[in-house]
Amino acid sequence: MREHGMTPQKYIRKVRLEKARNAIIQRPDLPIMQIGLMCGFNSLGFFAKSYKEVYGELPSETRARS
Repeated sequence: MREHGMTPQKYIRKVRLEKARNAIIQRPDLPIMQIGLMCGFNSLGFFAKSYKEVYGELPSETRARS
């Protein structure tokens, strides 16, 4: 926690969300559902909720803007 200012679980989620966001933008050929699963999210609802908490929009909204 001292290293990153957050719990290990939150840090891992942050890294997974960053990876997912990059994939959503850079890989429009991949379905968002597949990206979420590839980035370690077993629940797509949790993925969407976590993504919106961090980025202020749903993964599909990011995709639409890119």
